[in-house]
Amino acid sequence: MADTRESLLSAASALLADLQMCCHAYRDFAVAHATHYRIMFAGVVPGFEPSDDSKAVAGATFEALVDRVQRGVDAGLLGGKPTEIAASLWAASHGVISLEQFSHKPDMLTGDDPFDRTMAAITRGFRP
Repeated sequence: MADTRESLLSAASALLADLQMCCHAYRDFAVAHATHYRIMFAGVVPGFEPSDDSKAVAGATFEALVDRVQRGVDAGLLGGKPTEIAASLWAASHGVISLEQFSHKPDMLTGDDPFDRTMAAITRGFRP
């Protein structure tokens, strides 16, 4: 019985860690490619319209997040619609990333990593 419980806890931890890793990969891209990120999301190039290929890549990236969330929902770790949960993580990611990139990080976003704290809080908020 204890082995089963430990296996379930281990699987749950792995699913949530994978979801956090996905969020970090998104942030890492934004940091490593700050100019691209700003063009894509900050409107720094007036009239910019991404190509159809770029839109397809963006859609596939979001679907990868939805897939991870779906696994969490299927495992009973998250409750709600996977697309809505993923959209919440995505929107919050953009908020923190934008604050970091444009040096508008409020004083309250100090201490341990505010990105980690925000993603963890959203994930906890969707637990059943």
